[in-house]
Amino acid sequence: MVPNRQSGHLRLLESPSKQLHPSLGTAGAPWANVPRRTLILYLTNDADSQIVFASIARRWENVDLLVTHSSRRARYIAHSLRPDLILLDSHLSDCDAHRLFLVLRRNPRTATTPVIIFSANDGERVRFTRSGAAAWFAEPLNIAEVERTTMGIIELASVR
Repeated sequence: MVPNRQSGHLRLLESPSKQLHPSLGTAGAPWANVPRRTLILYLTNDADSQIVFASIARRWENVDLLVTHSSRRARYIAHSLRPDLILLDSHLSDCDAHRLFLVLRRNPRTATTPVIIFSANDGERVRFTRSGAAAWFAEPLNIAEVERTTMGIIELASVR
């Protein structure tokens, strides 16, 4: 008997229309071996990045992707829902991304949550990686590389 896999879902918490957007999963997604539902929180102001990650999330199975542009909401979600992974765009309009990252590191509920940083500023690489970021990617992003790394980090986190 083949188990009924659940498709990934995308929820844009502050989309222009303020609606929740479920995505459609497809067979053969790289997340097929993730044994339980995985929650990824993505904090970004960039609408284009939201579109890119929405298309990626449509292929993921057993993964829920929450997208927000509010650092306050991101802190609340990270503390209350304890995502398996946090994707953090370093260019935020409502806070300093490095300070937010340090707040997440100091909170016992999120201290071990892997965080992937996206930035157009190569100078931030050292600052974030020394502070404990799981990965850092320069913008514009190589989507295939981001998918592979994200999958690897989630797989490692699920083993713990």
